[in-house]
Amino acid sequence: LDSLHSEKKHKKRMEFGKKGTPRSGGPSQNIARTPGRKLTVREQRAVAKLYKGDKLEYPSALQMYDRPPSCDVSLQEFEDLAVERLKVLRVIEKHNMGGSTKFGPEWMEKIKAELEKTNLSHYYELANVIGSRQKMVHLENRRTDHISHFILRLAYCRSDELRRWFVTHETDLFRFRWKMMLQENSELMNEFMTEGKLCYSPISMEEKEE
Repeated sequence: LDSLHSEKKHKKRMEFGKKGTPRSGGPSQNIARTPGRKLTVREQRAVAKLYKGDKLEYPSALQMYDRPPSCDVSLQEFEDLAVERLKVLRVIEKHNMGGSTKFGPEWMEKIKAELEKTNLSHYYELANVIGSRQKMVHLENRRTDHISHFILRLAYCRSDELRRWFVTHETDLFRFRWKMMLQENSELMNEFMTEGKLCYSPISMEEKEE
């Protein structure tokens, strides 16, 4: 990551995966906005980034990261997202060693509070607490989550030790978000299961305790 600092002033752009940024003109009726107000040009461009053809690029709040980003990313954004993602995982690591029961209420609240304090709450604010009508800010946060994951995934693939650290704390971040979704808007779980092509039947509490 240190090598990124020497290039942060460059105006070139980096690209992941196949070429082609989603063009403007995709439907925006699924994004909540002020009724009766037209989108500005900047907002239209922002909406275009969140669509792939006429479908939402990120329909689910949780992601399986099974495909790399296919959009252009500036070097400045690349650096910023790498630093942000690393800070998020460091917060997870810190509270894993803080004495609180992992995935317990206290652990969850401490992580949530620190991410909010450090202006990183957009890494868990990925969906509405109530309702399924998506807000643009949540879709933008999902894009940030997707791209930043792959940036750090690339940076931490250099050795087995780095890969283990990355996978461990990314898994904890996923489970942190999973528990938040179950607590705040369990209806969105069906979207995640559909998007991830996961076919499982729920079990009863009795069967779970056995």
